[in-house]
Amino acid sequence: MKTFISISFIVFSWSLFAQNYSDYFTNERLRIDYYLTGNANKTILTISKLFKEPIWAGSKKNLVDTFYYGHYRIEVYDSAQKSLLFASGFCTLYQEWQQTPEAKKTFRTFSQFVNIPFPKNTIKIIFLERNNMGTFHELQSFYVNPSQPDIIKEKPNNIPIVEYIKNGDYNEKIDIAIIAEGYTAEQMDKFIADAKRLTEVLFTKEPFNQMKSYFNVTFVKSPSLEEGTDKPHLNIWKKTAAETRFYTFSMDRYLSVYDYQLLGNILNHVAYDQLVVLVNTKTYGGGGIYNFYSIAVSDNVFADYVFIHEFGHAFGALGDEYQDADDANENFYNLSVEPWEPNITTLVNFDKKWKKMLDKKTPIPTPIKGYENKIGVFEGAGYKTKGIYRPSVSCIMRDFQKLEFCPVCQVAIKQNILFHTGH
Repeated sequence: MKTFISISFIVFSWSLFAQNYSDYFTNERLRIDYYLTGNANKTILTISKLFKEPIWAGSKKNLVDTFYYGHYRIEVYDSAQKSLLFASGFCTLYQEWQQTPEAKKTFRTFSQFVNIPFPKNTIKIIFLERNNMGTFHELQSFYVNPSQPDIIKEKPNNIPIVEYIKNGDYNEKIDIAIIAEGYTAEQMDKFIADAKRLTEVLFTKEPFNQMKSYFNVTFVKSPSLEEGTDKPHLNIWKKTAAETRFYTFSMDRYLSVYDYQLLGNILNHVAYDQLVVLVNTKTYGGGGIYNFYSIAVSDNVFADYVFIHEFGHAFGALGDEYQDADDANENFYNLSVEPWEPNITTLVNFDKKWKKMLDKKTPIPTPIKGYENKIGVFEGAGYKTKGIYRPSVSCIMRDFQKLEFCPVCQVAIKQNILFHTGH
C-alpha cells in the first residue's frame, strides 16, 4: 500500500493548504459513519452512511492538522487531488482492541464516525492508518459529491441543550459538549449540577484556568430509560442513551462507548469539537479516545481525577504515564519507534519532544532523587517499566493523587488550544 508520511516528517508545502474556508466548504458538517473490521494484523474500513448536519464547529483558519497525533488520519483533497483542504488525526477504540489477546484469535467490527466540513464541490477523502513503525499508509479512499442523493439530510433531533459557557463563535472556540449518560429524564437537574461541578474543576487547572476564554461548553440533556451503565462482568445491563459499558477488554475500570454511530445521532444538532460522556455512577472508571471523546463518572471519589485525566487523552493527545499494564496494553508501544504522544518518549527521536525544556545539566535518563520537582526523562510510562520515559516524577497522566498537569503536558495542551482556535 502507498506510504504517505512518517511520524518524524512534519514539513509541508503550505501552498497545498486551503487558504480560504468559504472557497471549499459550507457552514455545515459532513458526518461519515463507517466500520473498522479486522484482527490484530489486518484492518478493513468500510463506509456506512453520510449525513449532512447543521453546524461545522471547527476552526475555519487552521484546517490542516500539522501535529500528526493519532493512530488514524483523515485527509480531504479537491477532486483532482491537487490541494489538501482539510486533515485531522484521531484514535479509535478499535485500534486498542487490536492489542488484546482476543484480536489474535478472531475478527471484530467496530462502528465509528468522523466529522469534516461539508464540501461545496466534489472532494476526495483518504483514511490513513499508522503502522507499527509509526508510518501512515492509505486504508481507504472515496469521492463525495455534495449533491449525491445518498447523503442523509434528516431533520436534527430536539434533545435539549444548555449553553453553560459561551465565550464566542464556535468556529473560533473549542466547543466541548458534555452528554448525559445514565441519567433519566427526572434526573436532568442532577446531570446539570454534576456537569457544572466537573467543568469548573477542569478550569481550575493549568493551562485551562488561564485559557478559559478559548472554550465554549454545552450540556446535552440526553435522557436514558434507566439510571447508570452496563457492567457485563456483574451481569448488570441498563438501557441508556449512549449504551456505555464497563469491563472494556475485560478491564473492570475501563468504561467506553461501543456504538459510536448512536453517539453521533444524539449530537446531530450540537456544535462540538470535543465530547465528554458523563456517566451517572459511583463506580470508578473512565476512558479517553484522542480527538473524539472522553468518558467520565459523576459520583466516584476520584471523579475529578477521571474527568481531567481522560480529557487529557481526548483533547491533549497525552499518553498514559503510568507503567502498570493489562493484557490489552502491555505491548501497546513499539520501543524502537518514537511514540506520537507529546508527553512520552522512547528516546528514539527525543529531539522532537521536550528536550529543549530540560536544564542542560539534567541527565538523560533522569534519576528521581534530586530531580523530584524538575522536568526530566524518568523511566516508566506507557504501561512499561523499562524503555519508555515521562517528563515528570508525578503528573495527572500518571498518578490519581496528582490533580495537575506537568509543564510538558501543559505546553502540549496550550499548543492544541491555540491551533484549534485559529491562532
